[in-house]
Amino acid sequence: MSALSLIQKAKEASSSINHASRDSRDAVLGSISKLLLANQDTILAANAVDLQRGAADGMSLSLQDRLRLTPQRIGSLAQSVLEVVDLPDPLGNIVESRVLPNGLKISQVSVPFGVIGMIYEARPNVTIDIAALAVKSGNALVLRGGSAAEHTNRELLKLVREALEQNGLSPECVQSVDEFGRDGAKAVMTARGFIDVLIPRGSAGLIRTVVEESTVPVIE
Repeated sequence: MSALSLIQKAKEASSSINHASRDSRDAVLGSISKLLLANQDTILAANAVDLQRGAADGMSLSLQDRLRLTPQRIGSLAQSVLEVVDLPDPLGNIVESRVLPNGLKISQVSVPFGVIGMIYEARPNVTIDIAALAVKSGNALVLRGGSAAEHTNRELLKLVREALEQNGLSPECVQSVDEFGRDGAKAVMTARGFIDVLIPRGSAGLIRTVVEESTVPVIE
């Protein structure tokens, strides 16, 4: 299994969520929130592994704090997902409409991108934030979350995939290429035709690298 094959899986499964109703998408979000609370101990155990490794590798205290999850932070994440449920549906809205001289009416309607790629650093909260926004906007997702939060992100993504499956959508809509390290990041940046837009979040150096090396369209 290669990073590109996982990205292709997300693309193939994207129609499952691209065409899902608002009720279906919001139901997935509700399930994510519940699963976060129900699996708190598992998440914290995985996070402890990442924190221990980070401390051993000399990770700064500020980065350790960004990486650390607590029961309170998990509770806040669960609540933030429910707040996304309450947002207006971003899909199916008429952005602009006009009638041509021949009587033909043309409308610009908001639709999903298709597949969103995300490259970010040691922030497991971003995993849930971007997953929630991707589900709300009907997009499949490919993540490269960095090695520092590898164990935590793995557990969080399991929950997102479980929530999709519980509500009749393909869990393959959400993929991670973390296991492939830098090769995974490179695959995401060059998966033109499979990833429709790429969003980097992190240091200025990370963002610059993504902008300079990507063949996929990037939102800085």
